[in-house]
Amino acid sequence: MILNLRELILAAGFAAAAFCPETLWGQQSDVRLPALKNFFAKYRSPLAVHAGDFLKASDKFGLDWRLLPSLVIVESGGRNIRNNNVFGWGNGAGRFRSVAESITVVADCLSNKLPYRGKSLDDKLRVYNPRRQDYPLFVRKVMAQVAPEPKVPAGVANPASAGN
Repeated sequence: MILNLRELILAAGFAAAAFCPETLWGQQSDVRLPALKNFFAKYRSPLAVHAGDFLKASDKFGLDWRLLPSLVIVESGGRNIRNNNVFGWGNGAGRFRSVAESITVVADCLSNKLPYRGKSLDDKLRVYNPRRQDYPLFVRKVMAQVAPEPKVPAGVANPASAGN
């Protein structure tokens, strides 16, 4: 069988994709995605289909990628999706057009709006739930279920614990 140049290039692309599963059609796969889907599956949450939305919002607003999914599990068990308010935002009274919108709005608030802006992760969590003294520790334990905190060499600031 003789292939023309176009068919040869296409075949080479398929072969490269087979040997490099992290790259498919020029897009990097995100190793966080399966971890997040497994996390939601563990809690029998239908939010696994929104794992990509959680990652996009976390990246866009500079938050630890494990934070938003952990807050969802802590606040609503990951199953209460009434009014697309998966975080129980506004004491459960918040309404959103979609789950993706709720994820984006909450991420934006935690990153850019008062009273969260410029605070460490623990300080943000103290504001998020001021009634519970152990709330930052509790949420961090859930975050560790998503994935362990990244190891950072001595002398380097840990981005997962600072300002996000």
